[in-house]
Amino acid sequence: MEVQGTYRELIGFMRAVSKEGQRVINLRNLELELGKLPVDAIVRKFEQRQREETPEGVEVPALDPVAKQMQLVRAHEEVIANGVQLKASFVAYVFSYTGVHASKDAAARIQNRKVQLITRRKEMLTL
Repeated sequence: MEVQGTYRELIGFMRAVSKEGQRVINLRNLELELGKLPVDAIVRKFEQRQREETPEGVEVPALDPVAKQMQLVRAHEEVIANGVQLKASFVAYVFSYTGVHASKDAAARIQNRKVQLITRRKEMLTL
């Protein structure tokens, strides 16, 4: 599964999927990727505002290196305040609680599968 959004949106999605007391969700192979911070667009917005605030006929003053750096810091602060976009990919295992016990046959199949998985993991670790 792949999702994209802010950290808060990602956590909200996971909470919505795992309604407390009814579902258990296990995430495996979680990979988070931080998208490129869109500070360039915000810096351009700052520059446009400066042009609009400069009286007509007056040349917009060039920023010195320190002012440029401060503008970049302000742009990063604005991006972070709006929520940094993350891309998450993972495998989700969702189990629903029904309140009904599994049949003896189903319980035996589950136990056999569990033993197979444990054996396979041990074999992988000894390679």
